[in-house]
Amino acid sequence: MRKPVKVAMNTKTHKIVSIEVTARPNTLGGGFFAPKSIDQLIVEQGIHPITDLEALSGAIPEEDVDEFVAEIYRSREP
Repeated sequence: MRKPVKVAMNTKTHKIVSIEVTARPNTLGGGFFAPKSIDQLIVEQGIHPITDLEALSGAIPEEDVDEFVAEIYRSREP
């Protein structure tokens, strides 16, 4: 992650003495680029736990998977 830093250097040896990560002031006033917690994102996006695992089943047929994949590729051809 890129963050601004403050570097102290020895002027005689030109070696770095210390590096400090500094916080950049939020000039955007929040909005899209404002950091958010996972809980805030969950609320904003209306995410909820899956309670019915049947909702995840049925995506891939139990019969011939190779034919299923071939059909997907055929449907994508121009």
